[in-house]
Amino acid sequence: MSGQFHHESDPAEARDDQARLANAETAVEADRIRAVYKRYGTDWIDADHQNPGRQAMHSERNEERNEKFRTILHEQLGKPIENSNFLDLGCDFGEDLRYIESLGAKYHNLYGIDLLRDRIEKAKKIYPSYKFFLGDAALMQSIGVMFDVIIIMTVFSSILFDGMVYDIVDNLDSVLSPGGMILWYDIRYPSPSNPHVRAMTLGRIRKFFPSWRLDLEPVSLLAPVSRRLGAFSRLLYRPLASVPCLRSHYIGTIRRNASAPGPERAGA
Repeated sequence: MSGQFHHESDPAEARDDQARLANAETAVEADRIRAVYKRYGTDWIDADHQNPGRQAMHSERNEERNEKFRTILHEQLGKPIENSNFLDLGCDFGEDLRYIESLGAKYHNLYGIDLLRDRIEKAKKIYPSYKFFLGDAALMQSIGVMFDVIIIMTVFSSILFDGMVYDIVDNLDSVLSPGGMILWYDIRYPSPSNPHVRAMTLGRIRKFFPSWRLDLEPVSLLAPVSRRLGAFSRLLYRPLASVPCLRSHYIGTIRRNASAPGPERAGA
């Protein structure tokens, strides 16, 4: 006997260690996102806030996005909008939920989650009838509601840690009602001037939703182009946005396929 003992690792203990590490990494990523979004209101991203091209871009983007979402909800929801539950993940100040209510949704069926305390506190003051929650996507299950529509706009592109994204998809799958849909809007090109985001290409979206059905199309004029149009943005935005390669975002729906398994994690 050599006098040395061989210690066999416990698979359950190893899984617990991996889970603790993943949770710690997710917490670090959430802190990073909070810090970035706090900067967005006062730092370099708002440096050209008075640029008429930038102002027109935001107005035109909101209009085209709302037009598309309205068409989807009227044609594809599959049930009366007034009987549907909506969740806005990354709800900001709640403006998009207000638009959903204007389409016929009932205020008591409107929910929002955001990481930033100041956003949630302001949203509650502006829209006291909606249900807002401070926290991350893990809160979705604790709300105790199955959602017919979950709105996800420029959320995934802001997350640089894949583990956090897979956790969100797991949570989405657990609270999305049968036949429900994700309303998606996010960037499809990288932003060289903003290292805090990454492009949500079709390949990357499929990686996170491997067994889901994607119905996405490019939309929205590239920001650098729109900003340079200045006072001509209102006139030229739509014609230029009709050129596919100049469209910066994907918009549309993500739905479960029939009998689809859960999301597959890289390396699993």
